Amino acid sequence: MKMKNFALLAVAAATATAPCTGAAQEPARSSIVVTVSNLKTGTGQMHCTLFRSAQGFPRQPELAAKRIIGTVSGRTATCVFQGVETGPAAITAFHDENSNQKLDMTLGVLPKEGLGWSNNPKVWMKPPDFAQARFMVGNDPTYIQIRLNQR
Repeated sequence: MKMKNFALLAVAAATATAPCTGAAQEPARSSIVVTVSNLKTGTGQMHCTLFRSAQGFPRQPELAAKRIIGTVSGRTATCVFQGVETGPAAITAFHDENSNQKLDMTLGVLPKEGLGWSNNPKVWMKPPDFAQARFMVGNDPTYIQIRLNQR
């Protein structure tokens, strides 16, 4: 009887100290605060889009992880993404001056409204790729500054 109790005690002790692998851990989450400058006017809306990979960046916002409309105050705007998992990210921002929910274009290729990306890459006649706009989201809030390109 003593041997059986000892065996049960040993199993219970091993189970109590073993790491729990059955429960899924919540991924670390943080926030991204985006300050956008160089707006032509203080009217309209600021559209910010968060991508977590190159897939769809920057021309397919429907493939983005999150899309939000920020606040415009004077010639700057702010977008705040909450509950963002840590890891690589890239952001696009455009100033929807007339609040028509789209980026207006000239001749179908040149933006009429201010447009920018995280890291403020220098671009000519085409948007940056994900690697140029990529940054890392850590456990602490991430602060990004985007200066809009104006035509």
